Amino acid sequence: MLLEVLVALTVLVLVTVAVVGVSTRSLKSMRVAGNRQEALNLAKQVMVNIEKNKENDITGFFSGVNGTEDCSDVGYVCETTYVFATDKVEVKVLVTWQEGGRDSSVSLDKVFTKTRL
Repeated sequence: MLLEVLVALTVLVLVTVAVVGVSTRSLKSMRVAGNRQEALNLAKQVMVNIEKNKENDITGFFSGVNGTEDCSDVGYVCETTYVFATDKVEVKVLVTWQEGGRDSSVSLDKVFTKTRL
């Protein structure tokens, strides 16, 4: 009888450890996905601001005089790159953050043209 109780407790402990391990990985995955979504939302907002700048001053926008956009959100850093051509501007917004001691990032690219659709 004692042996049966020990075997049952061992099985119970193994199942509990497995469930806790799966739950921990699941929570970490949810946190990573949430951080990634937050970064993507920040990149989209920066791109919307750039598009508003273009619509407000199309001549100035295509003159090549532009600064970088700021995420202004704790823990995230935005870098905006502009590549100017004759009739278009290629914009890349890169958002980086620290995740578990490693750098993580998302990027969003868009081409702006002088013509309005």
